[in-house]
Amino acid sequence: MKPLRVIQWGTGNVGIEALQAIVESPRLELAGLRVYSPDKVGRDAGALLGREPVGLTATDSEAEILALDADCVCYTPLMHDVDVLVELLRSGKNVVTTSGLIYPQALGGRVFERLNEACLEGGTSFHGTGLNPGWIAEVLPLVSSGMCRSIRRIHSLEVCDVSDYGSKEMFLGFMKYGQPPEAFENDRTTVERLGDVFKESIAMIAAAMDLEVTDVRHEREFVLAERDTESAVGTIAKGTIAGQRHRFSGWVDGRSVIEVETRWKVVRDDLGEGMPEDGECTWTITVEGDPSIRNVVSLAETFDPESPDRELYSSQRGMVSIAMHALNAVPAVCAAEPGVRTFLDLPIVAGSVARCPA
Repeated sequence: MKPLRVIQWGTGNVGIEALQAIVESPRLELAGLRVYSPDKVGRDAGALLGREPVGLTATDSEAEILALDADCVCYTPLMHDVDVLVELLRSGKNVVTTSGLIYPQALGGRVFERLNEACLEGGTSFHGTGLNPGWIAEVLPLVSSGMCRSIRRIHSLEVCDVSDYGSKEMFLGFMKYGQPPEAFENDRTTVERLGDVFKESIAMIAAAMDLEVTDVRHEREFVLAERDTESAVGTIAKGTIAGQRHRFSGWVDGRSVIEVETRWKVVRDDLGEGMPEDGECTWTITVEGDPSIRNVVSLAETFDPESPDRELYSSQRGMVSIAMHALNAVPAVCAAEPGVRTFLDLPIVAGSVARCPA
C-alpha cells in the first residue's frame, strides 16, 4: 500500500514526537515540515530528531506548505488558528489536530461552519483529537455507557504530576503557574479557551447520548507553593500557583450529569489531599448507572513486572500518546467523506500506522 504523505506542522513537545513517528512509520511519508523557531528553519528533519538526514528541510513559510502535495497535515501547535486551518483544508489537504477542536459544533464564532465549509471546498476532512481532552474524557465514557441500562452521571478525573514537562508557553504563559491566582482570573483568553476545550468534551458526550445540556459550569481552585521550588519550567515562587483543580460540569434537567475534572501540579512538593503524588499520572472514568462502570488508565514505560524500566516516569509518554492518536487517525480521516469528522463520525482509531518492532 502506498504510504500517505503527511506534513508535520509544529515541532513542540507533541509535534516532535509526531515527526519521529512519521519518519519511522511504514505507512506514512514525510511530505513537509512547518517550524516556528528561526534556528530550525532550513535544517533537515532528521537533524531535528538527532538522527541521520531524511532529505527534507524545515520551513516557516505557510505559502510553501500550502503549495505542497500531501494527503494530510498533522497540526500540533499549542493554540489553533482557525484561519490557517481553513486555508489548509481549502488547499486539498486533510487535517488532524491535537490543538483542540474535538467537537467544534459546541463553539461560537462560526468555527464549525468555517471548518466544514473549507472541507467541502477542498474535498477534505478535519478531525480534532488528543489524550485529555481527545479520548479520556469523551471516548472511554461513551464506550462504557453502552453497557448501561440507566445512567445517572458520567465523571472523568485526571490526576497528573507534570513537574518534568518543560513547556513554559503552556504552564507559565497559558495556565499561569508561578503567578498569583488573579493572573489566571484576569486573563479572559485563558479562562475562555480552557472553558471551550472542555465544553467541547461535554457537548460531544451529550450529542452521542441525545442529552440536552442547558448549562456548563467551571469551578476552579488554586494550590499555592509554600516555598520557592524549582520545576521544569523554572522557579515557582512561594505564594504563587503550584497546583490547580478544575471541574467542568454539564447540567441536564437541573442536575450535573457530565463532569470532567483535572488536578495538576508542576512541582514535586506535596500539595495536599487529592492532588497528584510525585510521578502520578492517572485517569479515572466513572459511569454511575445500572450497572456502574469504572476504568482507570495509566501511562508507563512498561507494565512488565520483570522489567527494570517499570518504575520510570516521564510526561513524554503523554506527548507520544497525543501525537499517535492523531497520526493513527490519518488513514480514516483521509478516507472519510469531506467535512468535520469527530469521534462520533469515524471508525475506531487503532494503531494502524504505528511501528511494530520485531
